[in-house]
Amino acid sequence: MDVLFQDQPLPRLGARAVEVKEAGKFLHNREQILEPDAPESVEPGRKWSLIPDALEQNLQELRGIRFGEPHPHYDTVDGQVSVFVVGRTQDGALADIVTGSVET
Repeated sequence: MDVLFQDQPLPRLGARAVEVKEAGKFLHNREQILEPDAPESVEPGRKWSLIPDALEQNLQELRGIRFGEPHPHYDTVDGQVSVFVVGRTQDGALADIVTGSVET
């Protein structure tokens, strides 16, 4: 199944560069409120702040797996990035959330 971004299919994940990092770093970076006086900036930051705690309380071995274009100067991915935050439940099953971002 293709993943769409603004009605355009993204490249298959297997064809993209991969970056694996500790999930907490990725999640807590999303909580940052860049414009504290703008409600449209505060509300997304507040919502994101609920996610890391819920995941950390319910899942073990959390990892952030990001798929995108290789960054030209750093060991990371760039461009239209697909993000999976994956962990294990108490019974050992995998559970995840999926999100995306456009990074330059």
